[in-house]
Amino acid sequence: MPLSRRLFIAAAVSTAAVALGGVPAGAAPGAPRGAAPKPSFRIPVGPGDSPRRLVAKAARVRPTPRQIAWQKLEQTAFPHFGVNTFTGLEWGTGDEDPDLFRPEGLDTDQWARALRDRGFRLAVLTVKHHDGFVLYPSRHTRHSVASSGWRGGRRDVLRFFADSLRRHGIKVGVYISPADENQYLHGVYANGSARTARTIPTLVDGDDRADAPRTFTLDATD
Repeated sequence: MPLSRRLFIAAAVSTAAVALGGVPAGAAPGAPRGAAPKPSFRIPVGPGDSPRRLVAKAARVRPTPRQIAWQKLEQTAFPHFGVNTFTGLEWGTGDEDPDLFRPEGLDTDQWARALRDRGFRLAVLTVKHHDGFVLYPSRHTRHSVASSGWRGGRRDVLRFFADSLRRHGIKVGVYISPADENQYLHGVYANGSARTARTIPTLVDGDDRADAPRTFTLDATD
């Protein structure tokens, strides 16, 4: 039902009256008569709700503590760094030679200082963009820093990044693209495979995380 401006204003006025102690038109179903409606971050609406009731419900919506914390951060950096940095492409194709990735002058402490001085409180690093190149050694793909000649393939950009940001009081975020052109080239990504039970993390021989205290099982395709 369309909500006219006049109805909206009338409903808002009645809602304000409720907030000042009037009749609780927006009270939750089952609430004692005369009880003030309790603010919530999630309030159900239904097809039977009148425009007036919808406005009253909307006036009671409050952000969650996590949403408030997010707003207080004010600025979030989203640095993109990977094999595309060395090819000049915005979107990689997945068939790049990992040995192209050679950031010899990498200084994540300099990144952290620059972010801190600009007022950023959180930075989210693209550790795997759509091309599939991973900035940390992974058990699940060879298309990563481990296949680069940079420092013998034994370096972890994500670890450098996280350690630097924490040293400078900045929160760490990680972006991993679900799209993966490298996996697609090898017939894995979007290959129509059936869903089967998968355990995360995968426990394999020689894995230093094989005694992980928490594991998760879910149905997933390749």
